[in-house]
Amino acid sequence: MANIIHRRDFLRGLGAGMFLLNPIISMLARAQAGGVAKRFIYMFSANGTVLENWYGSGNANPGSLNLANSQILSPLNSFKNKITLIQGVDNNIGGPGDDHVRECLSSLTAIENNEGSVYTVNSPTGYNKGKSIDQYIADYYNQKAVVAGVQSGGFQGGFFSLISSKGSNKPVVPESNPANLHNSMFTGVVPAGQPVPTLSDNDVNNVRRKSILDFAIDDMARLKSRLPAALATKLQDHADSIRDLEKSIVINPPDSGGGGGGPEGCSIPSVGSASNYDSNSEYPAAVLMQMKNIVYAMACGRTNSAVIVCGYGVDLHSHSWLSINDEHHTISHLTDGTAKEKLTKINNWYAGRFNDLLTLLNQVPENGGTMLDNSLVVWGNELSAGANHSHKNLPYVLAGGAGGKLPGGRDMNFGGRGHGELLVSIANAMGIPISSYNTGSKALNGLIV
Repeated sequence: MANIIHRRDFLRGLGAGMFLLNPIISMLARAQAGGVAKRFIYMFSANGTVLENWYGSGNANPGSLNLANSQILSPLNSFKNKITLIQGVDNNIGGPGDDHVRECLSSLTAIENNEGSVYTVNSPTGYNKGKSIDQYIADYYNQKAVVAGVQSGGFQGGFFSLISSKGSNKPVVPESNPANLHNSMFTGVVPAGQPVPTLSDNDVNNVRRKSILDFAIDDMARLKSRLPAALATKLQDHADSIRDLEKSIVINPPDSGGGGGGPEGCSIPSVGSASNYDSNSEYPAAVLMQMKNIVYAMACGRTNSAVIVCGYGVDLHSHSWLSINDEHHTISHLTDGTAKEKLTKINNWYAGRFNDLLTLLNQVPENGGTMLDNSLVVWGNELSAGANHSHKNLPYVLAGGAGGKLPGGRDMNFGGRGHGELLVSIANAMGIPISSYNTGSKALNGLIV
């Protein structure tokens, strides 16, 4: 019989060397804190919606959520008690770039873009100035955020898909190949209930590598204080890349599944054939593949923060599986009845995909409930109406129990608050006690309890 050594016993045997693992221990302690969300997922779809078909009748007053009447959100009605709709939240970020560019890149940062000419169509702009909330959450818990894409769309689509950012001029390009994301998330992971392998030389080397990386980062921090600003910035970028390497090193999580392997609910999904992941006809399948990658990576403790970018701002692909062959962006700029009907149908389809994401989370057991109970899941868009590029009253759906922080069954109107306040609320739900985030000067009142 194999001599199985669990990670807890191995770390105890390290003795004084355990101080080298302080970042990991700190992350685990924070993650185990009760009464907060354990994970955050943001699903992005583009080109606005049809607001008069979004809410449905009977939803005017907070607390009276009834999605059965919504032409767009009806697929989510079975989760209405775990959903909060919010109205009256605007993206007021100005600065370089046209409306699609500004609102896409500031969706999770709430700060303007840098001046520049990285993108030159309509209005020149650089990359965003700030760190996005998904990266902030992952960094706070010493984890690595996952950014998945579906059909990045070449350079133009690629630029509009840069929803996630590690800091000023540090955009994160979404991984659009489900097979690549799958390999990066699950290589070396042991599912719950399967025997944990004997601790190998590889595992020992992983711990040693983490220790060496901590030493290297400490040394660089001391050196940084003695360098000119320009060199200090380059050194910090190098330190960030080393920390990303540390986060990617797999040490299987402690046995909590009652039979070995990863945490309860940890399993490795099949993504099937991803050879045509970037073709229009395979778009629906690719969306589901990426959602499975994210949900089960979280179930296995590989990340606590993720973004899935479905399409991109100025989305040019067609939803042919809905018998809509016009380009999404073109439809969004039309105001006739036929165009509104098509845009309603497209957004109803995305509501169905958000329902898929919630269903996947709700199927994974966790501490007597499900992963959905302990997650904060947000569906957002860069615009409320594509025809006039309105970014007032943005269409947001918040779902999940957030560990008790997000009561469901609500429809709340905040009367025109900036979306930076939503990012503060998201951080607070994740157990991060901040009172401001970039242009967000406070949390949305009453959203998080």
